[in-house]
Amino acid sequence: MKKEDARFFAYLGIVVAVVIIVAFFLTIGEPDLSFGRSVFYGLIKGNESVKKLIDWDSFKAIGQDLGANYSKLPSAREKEWYKKSFIINCSLGFQSVKGLPGSFINWRLRRSDNQTAVVATDTVGGSTLLLTISKKDKNRKLVSIEWEKK
Repeated sequence: MKKEDARFFAYLGIVVAVVIIVAFFLTIGEPDLSFGRSVFYGLIKGNESVKKLIDWDSFKAIGQDLGANYSKLPSAREKEWYKKSFIINCSLGFQSVKGLPGSFINWRLRRSDNQTAVVATDTVGGSTLLLTISKKDKNRKLVSIEWEKK
């Protein structure tokens, strides 16, 4: 191997390492943003694994207090069906209007403190969706999805 080749690969290695480190810190610096986006995409895709990421007892969605309805259910079985139905209906509703995940742009952290975070995303139509996340005991849960009032 020539000296120039060795130098090239050394520089290439350094550049790749710097890119990986920067990407790591950019991702790690916004865990609330990543959480909000992944829960939202899970809902619109009908992924039932997101049900454990929602605070069902206090959950509000688009002006409805779903947590109050959930809390009134008498059995664990009915509560499980409620969760499953909500997730399925989110996905079906999104599909019925021919929504695309790419229709949500400009994801950002609107505000954050030790207790809550608000993640905002815009639609290509100009509306803003707000996802409120509770951070009790370092355990993140989605507590509301609301359209921003203009």
